[in-house]
Amino acid sequence: MVFPAFDSAALRRAADALRAGQVLAFPTDTVYGIGADVLSTAGIARIYALKGRATEKAIPILISDFEQLDRVAAEVPPSAARLIQAFWPGALTVVLPRHARVPGEIAPGKDSIGIRMPAHPIVRKLIGLAGGPIACSSANLSGMPAAESAAAVAEQFPTGLALILDGGPSNSGVPSTVVDFTEPEAPRILRDGAISRDALHAVLGSNLV
Repeated sequence: MVFPAFDSAALRRAADALRAGQVLAFPTDTVYGIGADVLSTAGIARIYALKGRATEKAIPILISDFEQLDRVAAEVPPSAARLIQAFWPGALTVVLPRHARVPGEIAPGKDSIGIRMPAHPIVRKLIGLAGGPIACSSANLSGMPAAESAAAVAEQFPTGLALILDGGPSNSGVPSTVVDFTEPEAPRILRDGAISRDALHAVLGSNLV
């Protein structure tokens, strides 16, 4: 069930699992995540079920390159583009209007979705091998601390995952900073995280609240 994340065969196996609609765990540049193909409604439902996550909480999307952004976001306002250029790849999640091709099950009742390009080479390579973005939430049961190692993932999810990619302990253990751009002229910080408010304000100035 647990495979070394830097092993090419393990990565191909993980990519195959994603394409088959399965859910797996992997390291990111913040904490470990569990994810599924963003177009798999069964995989998305499985993430909610495994975590015991409330359906009013959307599941963010991870992408591996800038080309994939247009596949999951309906539009990217200039203010969001400035922040993206400054902090991607990295620990910044931007909330943007959701593209029509992305299943509504990923964000029930919402027209927007959080999107991030992680800095971790393994997850970006995995996304590339799988052929598309991943719906990804932190690897923890709802209300529990996010897993910072493969062993911690296995402890919280002894069953239900197709596999776990072990990339060693998390580099930071700090979640991404989340900024909402659904009102482009008045972006809002929804969650403080690895990128400080001062760093965000240095790019966007006083318009950021």
